[in-house]
Amino acid sequence: MEGVKAEATEYVGGSWNVPQALEESQHHHVMATLPLTLAKLNEVSAIRVPVDLHFAYGRLAKVKLIEATTFACGDNIYALPARADVFPVLSQASIATAQEYFHAN
Repeated sequence: MEGVKAEATEYVGGSWNVPQALEESQHHHVMATLPLTLAKLNEVSAIRVPVDLHFAYGRLAKVKLIEATTFACGDNIYALPARADVFPVLSQASIATAQEYFHAN
């Protein structure tokens, strides 16, 4: 296997930082009101949940509750506080809904 041979070297200067600029441009957050199901907490759900969706590099990274929210299913009731990140316990359908909302707006 043959290696790649460098033919020239360029040096740049300035007060900007390319990696930082790229990272900042790849992180977004969007406010939304969505139906959510918490699959890993007995499939409890809530119909209209105000959330702050955090995306990193085009993928959902966090789903933070904007206000305290009650999720329920049958006898299971969970009251979660504002700012709780429910992403780790979301159903796949809820994750897909959040991603669709982000890409549509």
